[in-house]
Amino acid sequence: TIHQPSSYVFHQFDKLLVLAKGRVCYFGKADAALQHFQDIGYPSPSGVNPAEFMIRITNADFAEEGQVERICDSWDAICKEAKPSLSGVLTCGPPEVAPRASARKQVGKLFLRAVRSNIRNPTAFAGRALLTALLVSFVCMAYLGARKRNQENVLNYLWAVMWVQQLPAFLCIGAVPNFAREHSCFRKEVKNGLYHPLSHLLADMLVHVPIWFLLAASAIAPSSLILDTPVIHTPELWLLLAAYIGFNDTFAQLCGGLGTGSPLGIMVFLMQTILNMIFDGTLLAHEGEARQVSGAHDPAPEPRLVRTTTTTTQFVDFSRKVCQIRSQFWNSRAGEVCSWK
Repeated sequence: TIHQPSSYVFHQFDKLLVLAKGRVCYFGKADAALQHFQDIGYPSPSGVNPAEFMIRITNADFAEEGQVERICDSWDAICKEAKPSLSGVLTCGPPEVAPRASARKQVGKLFLRAVRSNIRNPTAFAGRALLTALLVSFVCMAYLGARKRNQENVLNYLWAVMWVQQLPAFLCIGAVPNFAREHSCFRKEVKNGLYHPLSHLLADMLVHVPIWFLLAASAIAPSSLILDTPVIHTPELWLLLAAYIGFNDTFAQLCGGLGTGSPLGIMVFLMQTILNMIFDGTLLAHEGEARQVSGAHDPAPEPRLVRTTTTTTQFVDFSRKVCQIRSQFWNSRAGEVCSWK
């Protein structure tokens, strides 16, 4: 803004806004301002700088009493006359709804937004990957004796396998509060019609699936070095653990969307983690499970993950019951443990 420009500078203006006492005296083309003031009874003397003229007639210190109010009232009247009548608009039917962006564009925009969010806040997943590697390394060091392939270390190796699976998945609990905030934003945006829920689901999967594999790799790498697990089966283990982390990450999203705040979601996530550990085949003998409880927990992924991973890595004929290992663990019956490859 220029308070009082020279006549040369004034003629370079395209548009002009004149204010006085917090009201608009004129707003429009600069070359039409003098004509407007002349039309309302305030012509400009010849040879006077237009900017100086308009400042003088709209300044209450120099103008007559009530002059500024009359100038502003004249402009208000002109604005009201220039506004189109609403009667014609109301008879034209409901307004047309603007076309929604295509599904491809929605997914692309949501994907880029999620990527930028992770880049700006790397602790959400990069911090989890680092913490997973440190925690798994610390736990595997406690089971360092399982590197020796003998019958006494079968149980130690089994427990080490369980912790390698459980720890990176359990750390998904830290994402529950973040998912609670995202759920609130998601509901508002979908309600306002910004995008379709399926577009958000697809974009979320495109962002999070690589992260699940990264978290799985951060757990498998240190455990393989410390426990000396067979490298030949690493791709299968990587896929299994990434799928299980994805299950827990998705469940954390559901817990964050409970609508009653993150504390309840965290407690629900803890509950399913404890149930998975109880029924994964290492803490409870299958023969001792109640039939109703066992049937209710059959869809859970943890028991299958433990069985598949242990069979793939070291054990021969490792069935769902894990009868031989549990016999030694619960009844101390020697000689009933699974054999090593």
